[in-house]
Amino acid sequence: NNNNNNNNNNNTPNFAAIRTLTLPKDTEELNSLHCFVRSDLLELFQTPPKKTDDPHNRQQQQQHNRVGLRCVFCVNVPKKMRAGATMAAFYPKSLNDIYRSVCTWQRVHFRSCRRIPDSVSRAYWKLKDSDRSRGKTRYWVASAKQIGL
Repeated sequence: NNNNNNNNNNNTPNFAAIRTLTLPKDTEELNSLHCFVRSDLLELFQTPPKKTDDPHNRQQQQQHNRVGLRCVFCVNVPKKMRAGATMAAFYPKSLNDIYRSVCTWQRVHFRSCRRIPDSVSRAYWKLKDSDRSRGKTRYWVASAKQIGL
């Protein structure tokens, strides 16, 4: 099952089909906590394109049609209803920044998000306590490239 098939002509990945960072090889390359975060806590999304008055304005273009990651439990919750849980969505600046951004998300958002079910929170903390191995940042970059980021 390859979710990365690209049926459009502009070589843009189909993020509606991808949805997560998860790949089959994750369990061989990542610790169990990172596998859980990638498969169950975060999803990919793309900001919608916006028509601009000036097609040469790179700053306006960069703010739209961007790929980000977001908490799966906050997807449909308006920002004002998140009760202080910042960083529900974030936009890594580069492929090299994905791993660090996800780690920051875990410290900043996961700890304060009230939308995460207790069972998910317990599973997260159990994995965090039981698997102390560090992440492989090179795999995060390679896997992001593999899914078309």
